[in-house]
Amino acid sequence: MRQKLRASERRRGQWAPARSSNIRRYFEPLIDFLLAPYPVLEGASNGQELTYLQNSAGEPILSALIDHNQTTWWQLVGYKGTGKSTTIKGFFGLWDADSITKFHEESLVLYCSFNSTDLHTDDPDEKPHNAVRRVIEGVLGAALRRLKQEREARRDQEPTAASFHAFVVRTKPDILSRYEEDDSIDDTILRELKAWECGSRITYLATKLKFELSQLPLLTDGIAAASPFLQRQLVVIIDDVEGIPKKEGRKALAHLLSPLWNCFRNGVSYPTKFLLATRPHTRDEFSRNQVWTPITVDFANTLTLQKLLEHKAERFLEHTPAGRELLARPTAAESLRVLWALLARYGSNENHEVILGLSNSCFRDSLSLLTNLLQHAPTDKAELGETAGGGFALTTKGNWPVIPRANLLELIGKRGYDDFAPDEAIGLINLFENDPDDESTDFLIILLLHWAWHHSRRYASHWPRLIDVHVFKENVSRCLPGRPILRKLDWAERRCEQMGLLDDVLDRDDPERELHHLMPRADLLYQELSQSSILLALSYQDVYMEEGVLSNFKSDRREPFLFAIRLCRHLLLYEQSLFDACVDKRLFWERIYHKRLLAKITHVGLEKTWSRWSGHKPQDAYAELNALGKDIARLESKYGN
Repeated sequence: MRQKLRASERRRGQWAPARSSNIRRYFEPLIDFLLAPYPVLEGASNGQELTYLQNSAGEPILSALIDHNQTTWWQLVGYKGTGKSTTIKGFFGLWDADSITKFHEESLVLYCSFNSTDLHTDDPDEKPHNAVRRVIEGVLGAALRRLKQEREARRDQEPTAASFHAFVVRTKPDILSRYEEDDSIDDTILRELKAWECGSRITYLATKLKFELSQLPLLTDGIAAASPFLQRQLVVIIDDVEGIPKKEGRKALAHLLSPLWNCFRNGVSYPTKFLLATRPHTRDEFSRNQVWTPITVDFANTLTLQKLLEHKAERFLEHTPAGRELLARPTAAESLRVLWALLARYGSNENHEVILGLSNSCFRDSLSLLTNLLQHAPTDKAELGETAGGGFALTTKGNWPVIPRANLLELIGKRGYDDFAPDEAIGLINLFENDPDDESTDFLIILLLHWAWHHSRRYASHWPRLIDVHVFKENVSRCLPGRPILRKLDWAERRCEQMGLLDDVLDRDDPERELHHLMPRADLLYQELSQSSILLALSYQDVYMEEGVLSNFKSDRREPFLFAIRLCRHLLLYEQSLFDACVDKRLFWERIYHKRLLAKITHVGLEKTWSRWSGHKPQDAYAELNALGKDIARLESKYGN
């Protein structure tokens, strides 16, 4: 007989939220501020403006784009929350929600974000192409109004229709003859321009914009230029493409940007720059539709979580009544010193990687996870004591030691689970999760992840790096025809998406099929399997185990390692049962397992934990671990031959 705990039972039991520490009690307003999605600060209409910390990796990229003296197309690629939009807004000063156009020195910047744009209409026949086009036209219209304001402020004469018509005749004369004219307009020039505007408003507005920008005198005329790169140029930023809800709309954007790009770059002496900020799956989706060749930059954010948290905390203390009240307390200085000392425990490069990886590189989610770690920080009474004024101080000298990687994962997995992962977007998730009501789901999620991890490196080493889970399903179906596991393949795929292990993207050629990206969280946790026993030890209660196993061990610190060995044994037996039922073992071994058992990978992690273990080890554990290793090697040799 087998048993397994449901997630709700698990959270009511071993992984119940930790009690709030005195850090939470003292810094409650600050912690609430850090966890708020839209923090409010005095002195800024947008809290992001004051809390923005200059990105030492992202801003030089944008500086290089501005300084580049040729017409170019740039592509900024990064996962959600890595700071792409924030860095763009910080560099160009686009904090105002209504900021669509702005002069940055001599550059006219057009900022189009689909994150805050409503593309839904009441018209059921509205095409996604038309909705996206209206957004682009709105940005172009706003840019023309911005140029008009600049002319009026300088009291410059507005360009005439005749001069604009002459510019069009010189640069693109055939466009004026493509559209049906209104005979009621007597003036030939106005009639041709009006027909063009009605027939293709987006190219009309784009051409008018580039013409009027060329007519505007340089803002630094008569003044020595501060930079050798100072020049008139047009910068078009397309941000948050993922805000377009339907694939047809994103495909329409790619089709609209190509003629817009050609329109802007022809007929003028100044350079035009396009910057497209996307997530990896959108980049891959666009790579199939675009006709341009962009300079692609993988967005690497070098901000550290510790610096980011300290920076935001400083803004809170300076720009909120609650922050000033906290600073006025007599115990504030010592309590803040302790808080930064505690923060240093999570500040190593390895811990930074773990927290970011578990949050799928999203700095907002990472900061939330770090804040929860702080407020539920496990501390010893000998190290941390309360003061008479209600604050707290270190009772030992120096700072606390840095937390090792495996200990950090254990801390996240065991303390305050409901706080760390309320929606599975933040914190540790269980790779060994299964459906309590269906035995055929045992180890299926981790098997899919194992296949996807190797598949993404062997068959998708170049862009587009898309994973076709349909290949996994087809091969499993061929190897295990009629087996119960087949009816749960869709469940495993869906759970991997919900757990943030795979990110889905629609296939351009087949609207019914989805492709995927392997997410940073999946990469981190999969590789951790071969580094330590921690994921096995934390997950043993979530899989089927023989009745009585849970009660065979006394509750002590060595118990998790023994359970981890038993879980690895159960994994090996599961894999052996699959191969026993398999009708094409060669295909299964090479195409699904990529010539390595999952039990082998997890066994390597167990051996590394054993080799690092100092002090008294569980009795007979080594013999059991060694016997398991021999069984794994025997089966791998059998399947390999």
